[in-house]
Amino acid sequence: MRKSVQLLAAATSIASLGLMTVPANADNSIIKIGKKGQLSSSQKVAYVKAKVVCSEDTTSAAFEVTLTQVTSGGTQTATSTVYAWNAFECTGEEEKFWVPVRRPTGGYKWVTGAARVTDLHFYSEDPSGGFHDTAKGRTIKIK
Repeated sequence: MRKSVQLLAAATSIASLGLMTVPANADNSIIKIGKKGQLSSSQKVAYVKAKVVCSEDTTSAAFEVTLTQVTSGGTQTATSTVYAWNAFECTGEEEKFWVPVRRPTGGYKWVTGAARVTDLHFYSEDPSGGFHDTAKGRTIKIK
């Protein structure tokens, strides 16, 4: 999946995150969850688009997202956390990031159509401290 925006697909999924979190400030916050998602060619990974604003001094960041979709095999939910530790770049302007969510182990492939993002969490760190922001859920269309 080639995009001109940053792609966090190569980032490592983890179960928990040890960043210090405090309420987000105007420099580091989520703008919104994108209306459209994308599928990998294997359909094992769905990509959720997040739009954020973060300061140029941001060094590390993480995204945590929960995705639910009804497929022919039933309803499945998966949560993914990806992070870029000392490898995150922001311009200080609105940025688009694609957050990968792998299907549950033993689950069905993601399919094109509607899916529900229940929460998207954005954690970031810069020299002034750690920040956390959450975008409430929305229904997206996966292509």
